[in-house]
Amino acid sequence: MIGGLAALVSAAALLSVAGSAQAAGTGVQEAGARPVVQAAGSAQAGAGGTTLCGGGVGSCGDAAHAPLGSTRLAVGLAASAAPGPRQGAIPSWCTSAWEVNRTEACYTQTSQWEMTDQNGTPVGGMTYTVTNYLKADPKSTQVYGYFQVDFPYVWGQAAGADFTYTTGCTSVTCKPLSFYNGGLIRQGASFYSNDSYTDSLPASLVDSSEATYKITIHPQGGNTVSGDWNSPFFRCDQIASSTAGCVMPNGRPVTDMRYLPTISAGIRKVQSAPLHIGQPDSPNPLTRSTSPTVEADNRKAACPVPGVPKPTTPAGAVWSCDEYPFATTLEGAAKTPPPNSGSVWVPKTENDSQGGTLGAFYAAQRVLDGDQFYVAA
Repeated sequence: MIGGLAALVSAAALLSVAGSAQAAGTGVQEAGARPVVQAAGSAQAGAGGTTLCGGGVGSCGDAAHAPLGSTRLAVGLAASAAPGPRQGAIPSWCTSAWEVNRTEACYTQTSQWEMTDQNGTPVGGMTYTVTNYLKADPKSTQVYGYFQVDFPYVWGQAAGADFTYTTGCTSVTCKPLSFYNGGLIRQGASFYSNDSYTDSLPASLVDSSEATYKITIHPQGGNTVSGDWNSPFFRCDQIASSTAGCVMPNGRPVTDMRYLPTISAGIRKVQSAPLHIGQPDSPNPLTRSTSPTVEADNRKAACPVPGVPKPTTPAGAVWSCDEYPFATTLEGAAKTPPPNSGSVWVPKTENDSQGGTLGAFYAAQRVLDGDQFYVAA
């Protein structure tokens, strides 16, 4: 959920009229992507056209200001809570912006749709809430999806309109499967779809895709309107480990080093420096590097501990130099000078344990070259 997650690129609402068909931006941050809403077909009724507008309820203005016979859409209303899904669960942190963690993404948005006759008089409308939820499986190439739409308020000729939903993938190796349970719109109705996206992976053994969504409202005797948008990227690979799996690469995972007393103390000291580098929720995460040259340069810059001789006590103890940021990151000592980097002498047993923990973390969270992450210390 945002707050402990990746800071990613945001996208505002995009609106297009009468089939100009712009692609939705994948906004994932404190501000999120809105569906691209467009009028389908000729969008004419009598002498009228189609007007789209954003903002709160009533933001389309008075009916007299709309084209005659228009269909009007308003997007960007405050999100409202939706009933529980038929399968799985919608997270409590799901809001009106796409929010992600390492394995999940969620988005909910409330919108208003209104019909007018040829004189511009409203003859029907509805308020509806759309919710999307994605869950990636780090141990398989299948991503689970859930879609839900709720109609808390429907009036006039909007009742009885047909509501359809379709989903797809942007990658050629990703195959969608959807089980949609929809129907005719009525007040209190709730439709849903249980979806899945399976990536067969290309020869490179890594593939990124977005889920695509499209909803269409077919009113009786009125203009058909539709909206489409995309999810944040999910990525599947068979590089992080021998078993293929998928994650949300823009969700920054956290590795826990708090069980290593000497090492964690050294990490906390560096994280308390001005950059707070790698500290959860800081603006400066660590970035994994798989380059042997980067790793070697970082170790050479950090170790042995500058100006501090290796301890000789207690008798029989074996000491090892431990650096932070880790040598396997782009922020290591070769690129980041003290106090935002540092090294300490630690028991070799701790250093060995940390190496195993970090390697297992990279594999389990599918942290590939260039992925960002945090360290709890």
